[in-house]
Amino acid sequence: MRTYWLYIESYTMIFKKEQTFLFYNTISGQHFKLHPMPFLLGIIEKLQDIENGYCIELSESEWQLQEMKDFIQLLRENFCGDVIDRKLTKIKPFSLYPVSSVMKSRERMQSKNDLSPGEKIMEYLHILTIQITGVCELNCETCSSVYKQTISCDSSSNELEYEFVEKIFKQISGCGLGAINIVGGNVFRYENWGKLMLLLHQHHYRYDWYTDYRHLSGAETKLQEIKSLNHNIKVIVSDKFEPTMLKKSLLLIAEMDFELSFHISSEEQYVMADSFCENNKIDNYTLQPVYSDFSPEFFRDFIFMDEESIVASPVSKQTIFANMTLNTTDFGKLTVLSSGDVYANLNFPKLGNIKTDSIRKMIYRELEKGQSWFRIRDQKPCSNCIYQWLCPPPSNYDIVIGKNNLCHVN
Repeated sequence: MRTYWLYIESYTMIFKKEQTFLFYNTISGQHFKLHPMPFLLGIIEKLQDIENGYCIELSESEWQLQEMKDFIQLLRENFCGDVIDRKLTKIKPFSLYPVSSVMKSRERMQSKNDLSPGEKIMEYLHILTIQITGVCELNCETCSSVYKQTISCDSSSNELEYEFVEKIFKQISGCGLGAINIVGGNVFRYENWGKLMLLLHQHHYRYDWYTDYRHLSGAETKLQEIKSLNHNIKVIVSDKFEPTMLKKSLLLIAEMDFELSFHISSEEQYVMADSFCENNKIDNYTLQPVYSDFSPEFFRDFIFMDEESIVASPVSKQTIFANMTLNTTDFGKLTVLSSGDVYANLNFPKLGNIKTDSIRKMIYRELEKGQSWFRIRDQKPCSNCIYQWLCPPPSNYDIVIGKNNLCHVN
């Protein structure tokens, strides 16, 4: 009797919630939902079994069933899978299920096996944000809330002493950081500016300086020093900005690598920022949503996703597996405040203080039992949603708004 291999393509993912299945092509984004009858339900559950390698054997009688033929047709139409006569292949079509190496490390830490915070642990640090000073003469209305949503400035009376900035650079030497963000307060008011510039000149990383556009005026000499080191300027434009002043400020960095970051919390501010950039022929800008108690409608209308937008663009298999294990937005990031306190995410408890703890030890703490790097969509209502792993990981907006899902699906 003839038998067949029914297999799922290696780039196809199967998701199940209750008795509904979603077949998703991670290359094209093509997909279909199915609520199968008992026979087909058993077949699909076997296909989902990792031990079977997303491939099972079908008998001639099973292959001839109309229910099975319809299912195979859906697989073929969406390039999600197929069936092949066993006589035509000597090897079973087999897909492996990847396991994240960082998850193996975390499991070993949590099980108290022999894993200490050695040299390799520094490889998990990708982006470091250092608030060199909190000193700032501006009194922005959103100052105390925005920095917990996105990289931004924040005012305080603290300044990170140069000796501890130097300590940071000694500890990260050779760890292959992707970028270092330098933020304030007013970064140009850092007391040991000269020493800082000499230090940065010795360590070759990508540097992004974050500053409110109103701080640029009067900082011409320091801007030239930043330019000489080929660093980048991220110019923060708060929700209320004065176009004439902004235009004058940008003349000071016209020959530098810079990007405008508009903080947007309403449709009116969106239009204003977009018009400013169009009128002044500025291409290098971003419109950064910022949530406030006065703008819930803006987020619901323009930021929240719906079913159509979730599947509008293909999500790679690599991204989906990452979404299942770690928070790709937060992972590998640390922030050092001007007080010396260190966070994986400013919305969660601190990991320690750079004045008393090593960066290596604080990375170890986050890997072992931190709340940020491994924050995934495993909470309700996301855990009950069939699109659970297609959505981006939980963001700071989820925390600030107090909702686990920024969507209209559930």
